Parts: sequence; C-alpha cells; structure tokens
Amino acid sequence: MIKPKRTFIALKIEPSDVFYTAIADIKTKINNNNINWSNEEGMHLTILYLGSTTKTQQDALEDIIQNVAKEHACFYITIRGFGLFLKNNIPKVIWAGINQSEVLNTIYYKIKEDARKIFDLEIKKISPHVTIGRIKNNSLFDLSLLKPYEKTIFTEVQINSIYLYESLLTPSGAKYKPMKIFMLKT
Repeated sequence: MIKPKRTFIALKIEPSDVFYTAIADIKTKINNNNINWSNEEGMHLTILYLGSTTKTQQDALEDIIQNVAKEHACFYITIRGFGLFLKNNIPKVIWAGINQSEVLNTIYYKIKEDARKIFDLEIKKISPHVTIGRIKNNSLFDLSLLKPYEKTIFTEVQINSIYLYESLLTPSGAKYKPMKIFMLKT
C-alpha cells in the first residue's frame, strides 16, 4: 500500500532582487532564531492545502488541475507589502501580500470547488500571500520592523503554471517537492 502524501496546490513565485533585499533587511534587523524563514527556491503562493492525499485522490486532483490549467492563460500578479498573520493575537506568519487578481480568484474557486468532490474542504475567501517566515514558540515580534515595507510594491511576477507539491516535514522545517507541473495555456 502506498503511503498518503502531504500535498498542496500552489503557484511558484520568482520575485525580483528588490523583494529578496527587503527580506534580507528584515532578517538582519530581527536576528531571531525562533523564525523559520522560507527558502528562496521554495517561494510559492498556496492555492489550496490538502494535507494527507492518497494515490487515488492525487490522480483525481491532477485531472482537476489539468482541466483548470487548460482553461486559463498566463497572467501576472503583483507582490506588495509585508504583514503578519496572528493566532490568538500572537504573530505566527510573516507574509508578503498579493494584489487581488480576478484570474487568481477564478483559479482558486474552480480548483477548490472541484476538489471538494474528493476532499472535505471549506470554501472561504482567498487571502493571497507568500509566506516569508513562520514564527515559532509564541515568540515576541516587533511589528514596527515591517512598517517600512507595509505599502511597498516589490515586483510583478508572471504566472505560467500551477504546481502540485508534496510537503516533506524535516527538523529544519518543511521542504516542498514539486510532484507535477501544469502549464497554463499560452
């Protein structure tokens, strides 16, 4: 029997040097061992986290993603501003925002609607972002460090494919392995 995999659907992001310079600046100012910083090679915008996925579910999911990819052309998103997601008023995630995109919303809702046939999913409003770092151990975080970048427009990124990733848990944090890439129509 094949063991289920932890999977998610995402758009791979390849931001500009301006974006990475801002992240490096924040890392220098924070200098906190209680933050797991995202790996630059693994930067992505999660469309849908699925969790434990069997081979049968994966096959059905690949069909869903392929059908959506065939219906949509390449498009652009804008990465702008840094912020925090809180849980019980405690900072948990440092993120970079994504300007709202009609194409992104359409892709999200179509994939999620179809995936609900094979996964127990709740449809909620998409909050597009790129995770920069995860704050662990209820660490204190000085929000003012993000203030200079709050409204910064970092870069525009072309999206030309949808990825199905496997999330592998390691002692140094999650690693993301592309399982399959679905090209958008050109």
